[in-house]
Amino acid sequence: MYVDGATTAEVCRRHGISSATFYAWKAKFGGMEPSEAKRLKALEE
Repeated sequence: MYVDGATTAEVCRRHGISSATFYAWKAKFGGMEPSEAKRLKALEE
């Protein structure tokens, strides 16, 4: 996967997360709009 021409590994390195974390977040939040993700976070809290 590429984000603005950077590989997933490069993006993860820049943000200090592992590729596994990236893909776990993508699986959980990938199809959501930002407002939906905020609502889910609020419900979980």
